[in-house]
Amino acid sequence: MDFGDIIARFWFAILSMLAYPLVSWAIYRRVKNPHSALMLAYLGGLMFLPERVQFDLPLLPPVGKQEFAAIMGIIGLRKPLRARYKKQGFLRGPEGLVLLLAIGCFFTAMTNRDPVIYGFHSEFEIPGMTPYDALSDAIREVVFIAFPFYLGRIAYQEADDLKHLMQSMAKAGLVYSVFCWFEFVFSPQLHDIFYNFKQHDFNQCRRWGGWRPMVFMQHGLAVANFMMVAAIASNTVARARQRVWGVGGTAVAWYSNIMLVLMKSTGALMYGMITIPLTKYARLSTLSRVIMVLVFFTVMYPVAKVAGFFPDKALIELSTNMVAAERGESLAFRFSNEA
Repeated sequence: MDFGDIIARFWFAILSMLAYPLVSWAIYRRVKNPHSALMLAYLGGLMFLPERVQFDLPLLPPVGKQEFAAIMGIIGLRKPLRARYKKQGFLRGPEGLVLLLAIGCFFTAMTNRDPVIYGFHSEFEIPGMTPYDALSDAIREVVFIAFPFYLGRIAYQEADDLKHLMQSMAKAGLVYSVFCWFEFVFSPQLHDIFYNFKQHDFNQCRRWGGWRPMVFMQHGLAVANFMMVAAIASNTVARARQRVWGVGGTAVAWYSNIMLVLMKSTGALMYGMITIPLTKYARLSTLSRVIMVLVFFTVMYPVAKVAGFFPDKALIELSTNMVAAERGESLAFRFSNEA
């Protein structure tokens, strides 16, 4: 497919990505509430822009909708939140830890210089990594991880900021649920209808005897995780006895919980089953303890894997016997790639 064919087939997807910086800049300029502007521009981009459309410039990592959203958010909020920007500069907070990941990219390149050959007849070859790859990956870590973290740290510091965030996420979940219902019935087709291509393997859209929506995100798992966050936000709103677009928070929370189940994602559902009751009923002290435990296991997980005492096989058997054979295969696939 030559350049002309690419433009002819994917013109709307390319135009959407090119127009996004201008549209988001207009939103940041015209919407007076900076948090409303951030949610409209940032979440709007993540929810509706095409997947797999990236601009790969020299040296820089490929820039897609997530990178665009973070970059435009930092630029767009610099004027309305200038006091916070001056007080808390970039990389002066926890996002500065991303520099360790950036340094790690160079060690990764140094230890992966050999090409990888694969395929039934060994016909495919991935070239070994170079210092160029290391620098590009290091920049990507900063843009992909540090930029969104810094944007959140600047924008959400006070109680009213967080209330607005929970309201916005609850509303985003309600909006996206409309598109999810379409794909529950007609299968994941929206990305293909609007952008003329499917963003992922269609074979992974069937789960639990029904369709798992992808809408405009990279995979059904991404949509499920998004709806899980929306459900947590909705339950937070319900606990605060707030309304969403005039609807009682409790009703919105129940609807969001049902949508999470309908997403047909075992991982997102398990996260929701743990976090939603904590969000709805636990005290702040209990939440703090749970967070500490989660952080401990997060830090210990790679240690346990390297040391060789993490129970991979036991977890695969448990998933196979208690959930489904395909869930066990999925978990085994992840462990295999991780190794």
